Amino acid sequence: MDKKALVGKLNNIFCQLGKEGKKYSEVWLEETDFGGLYMSNKFTLNIRALHQINDCGEEIKDIVFLLYDKANEEYSHIFEVVVYGADDNIHCQSNEMMVYEDSKSCT
Repeated sequence: MDKKALVGKLNNIFCQLGKEGKKYSEVWLEETDFGGLYMSNKFTLNIRALHQINDCGEEIKDIVFLLYDKANEEYSHIFEVVVYGADDNIHCQSNEMMVYEDSKSCT
């Protein structure tokens, strides 16, 4: 899948949630590096959350279920999910599972 198309689809999903009063302001992808031996076509999905996160496990689970439900084809390209807080620090990271260097702000 084309990386720009992947970012566009994921951006639409997470920005729409923001409009529904949910919680995200920006999404971007980084290529996952498995030691530089080959191109994996897998990405880390980075998301900036504007809301208070009380349980990282639940936050990651909600994101994964959302991806599976609304972006099943795109989900197969995601290796990991990282959630940043509004202060630009990593707040939650899915180290054991799946999962997006292009960035696009929600408007």
